Amino acid sequence: MDQEKIGSFIAKMRKNKKITQQELADKLGVTDRAISNWENGRRMPDVSLYKPLCKELNISLNELINGEIEPKEMTRDNIDNTIIKTLNYNEETKKKSKKIIMILILILSILVVFIGKTYYEYRKRYPKIDIYKIKVVNNQENKLVDQLIANNDNIIWYYSLGSVRLCDAKDNCYDLLNAIVNKQTNMKKVREFLDKQVENNNIKKFNIYDDNITTYKSNGYEVIFCNDRKEVYFGMMHMENELQGKYCGIIEDNINKFTRTYKIVSIAPDNSEEYKNIVITQFQSGELISVKIPNDFTLEEEKNYEFTFTTYETFDDTIENIFKYCTIKDVKITNKLGMNQIQEPIYKNKKK
Repeated sequence: MDQEKIGSFIAKMRKNKKITQQELADKLGVTDRAISNWENGRRMPDVSLYKPLCKELNISLNELINGEIEPKEMTRDNIDNTIIKTLNYNEETKKKSKKIIMILILILSILVVFIGKTYYEYRKRYPKIDIYKIKVVNNQENKLVDQLIANNDNIIWYYSLGSVRLCDAKDNCYDLLNAIVNKQTNMKKVREFLDKQVENNNIKKFNIYDDNITTYKSNGYEVIFCNDRKEVYFGMMHMENELQGKYCGIIEDNINKFTRTYKIVSIAPDNSEEYKNIVITQFQSGELISVKIPNDFTLEEEKNYEFTFTTYETFDDTIENIFKYCTIKDVKITNKLGMNQIQEPIYKNKKK
């Protein structure tokens, strides 16, 4: 069949009927673009549309296939030739379709093999990391460095560190920043590892400021997650104290200043001339705790005192830890008793 000839014939007969492409399309339930493709010889109508099309154009099926008006007297040979042409066209169309399908299958197979091989080589070079431990490398410079990673949900900061390395059980270690870029792991996995270490009592975890900040402390490093800011800080031990509270958008002003009331039970000299040993107790506690304070502060036994502390460290709220990690800013005697005594929280709401 001559596809272009048939297309021209369809256009001619449509115009003879004085109907537009859109009108013919509406009658056949197709788009006007389909009609245009037929008439331009780009495509043939679907076989199921042959009869409806012939009906609308008032032509016979033979006339449609031959692309011309048939003589008034059609011989048997003409009809046979038309049928043979149609069968041959359908057979050629099937062969072309099979060939196209085979080519597409071949191309798809090559793509699958290529992608699979590329992914295998990529994963061989950048394997997923089952974190077994974290190693840090100090750089001896007390400086906070922004390690922002493109297309990553977190801003990562290093303090006094040259690098952070994630290691598996075979001691294969990978740079944290490169591992995230190459999708070997993510900060969620790092945090899951840290939480597992907390469960195993290998490191300590602290949540402060209404859980807006989570701090992990090990014997070699500290990690601070700013849960409401998508920031993570990696640093050496005592990083919090070195940063003086300047992290996670915190404003320094009295951020960790608080007051507690203690009763002085006894006072005794210390081997060091700078300190003295005191035994204190807290209202409703009844527990006697021995601590050291600088000799600069004058105290009397059996008196209540308000101690004002400041700190940039995160720690469990115990009397021992308060005197260990905090600086005493002021001590003054008080007559307040019972519930009137001041027992302020260490970590107040975070200021930004």
